[in-house]
Amino acid sequence: MKFSCLSRGKTTVAFAAFALAMGTVLAGGLEGRWNVTEDNGKRKSNSWLEITRDGDGWKGLFLHRGGHPMAAEVTIEGKELKVTMAPDDAYANRSNRKSPTLSGKLESGKLVGTGTSWNGDPFKWTSVRAPDRSVGSDRKVEWGTPVTLFNGKNLSGWKTLGTRENQWKAVDGILTNQGTGANLRTVEEFRDFKLHIEFKIPAKSNSGIYLRGRYETQVADTHGMEPFSRGVGGIYGHLTPSVNAAKPAGEWNTVEATLIGYRVTLVVNGQTTIDGELLPGITGGALDTNETAPGPIMLQGDHGAVYYRNIVLTPAK
Repeated sequence: MKFSCLSRGKTTVAFAAFALAMGTVLAGGLEGRWNVTEDNGKRKSNSWLEITRDGDGWKGLFLHRGGHPMAAEVTIEGKELKVTMAPDDAYANRSNRKSPTLSGKLESGKLVGTGTSWNGDPFKWTSVRAPDRSVGSDRKVEWGTPVTLFNGKNLSGWKTLGTRENQWKAVDGILTNQGTGANLRTVEEFRDFKLHIEFKIPAKSNSGIYLRGRYETQVADTHGMEPFSRGVGGIYGHLTPSVNAAKPAGEWNTVEATLIGYRVTLVVNGQTTIDGELLPGITGGALDTNETAPGPIMLQGDHGAVYYRNIVLTPAK
């Protein structure tokens, strides 16, 4: 094979173009969604990261442990990555909080590195690609026998999480959380299912229903507000409901949640708020990042008082 000679100038241009192309290929290996595990030496926390192209550069969404995903500045040089969260208005005005960061690189298909938290404390982290959302999400299912998850008498089939004091009790057939305390989860775990659950929330209180322990639909006093993902009928920080169907504080609400693969449908008080949308990722407070595994139904008890009843799950066969 015969090659024509290039001048030094043309060679430089060609090499620069080649280097740019290779840099794009390497950076492209970082693009997408990642399930992040943070370890500060005392405890492990679950986070989520999305990296997308932004013109000639990059941008991100970063969910740091709790709360919701927020915009992040992303710098990629070869396989090296740096992420700095740009907190939104709800967090930016808190003078005691710093912007969480991640620094890392791609190793054997995983992202690994170090980071800093809201208070500036360091941690190590590793992440794997989030699973393909289309896998199993459009399968036809047959429904099994409905299972009553709460018997109205006691906490049989449930267990508390963490070190906070348990505030959950069965009172007159209602699963009652008296105040800020432990979260509660089912002992049994589920993959694809339909869930019927009813809740009542006092004014200004807050709770949440976690599907598979990873995807929160909010329980809060949001009646009359514009629909938003962190309100009743949404998937916290990810999916905005088409309508705010929440009733006023102190009234009973009914939620019907269907989860097949990563496709979720929510019906609140008879109105469809999320209609078969794919879940982008885990939400703040998720029990783990192992999205391909079954998971429990988890009820949030660490924010305030809440009441639940008529909790019935129908598993897919």
